[in-house]
Amino acid sequence: VSSTDAMEISRETSPFYDRWVEQQDVDLEEARSAIVERDIDRLGAVAEHSCLKMHSVMWGSRPPMVFWNATTLACMEKVRELQADGIGVFFTIDAGPQLKAICEPADVARVREALEGVNGVEQVMVTGLGAGAEVVARD
Repeated sequence: VSSTDAMEISRETSPFYDRWVEQQDVDLEEARSAIVERDIDRLGAVAEHSCLKMHSVMWGSRPPMVFWNATTLACMEKVRELQADGIGVFFTIDAGPQLKAICEPADVARVREALEGVNGVEQVMVTGLGAGAEVVARD
């Protein structure tokens, strides 16, 4: 099921959809504030929570939209272990089983090594930061 179709099914059938949408402005404001303050732990907390809320909406749909697998959950747990060790890393997951771990550049090697050690991980890809946000006009 594509992410677009999954969200449409969730909009139509999940009892949690409306509340999730209502909370987006609060989450966005919290994320923006964390970015301005350069607080990766705070940004990570809101990003992870938003991600988990989205997947909860999808899991509550009929039929349930479940994109995760055992490796997804194992990677989430590995990120939690890294956080407990003081590493500034957080995750997000879109429509698929692939977890995206976001961290400071100085922690990339440690995060990559940790995720490569998770049973079921086939490949860890590392990307850099993009060019940055910009305002575009809507037609």
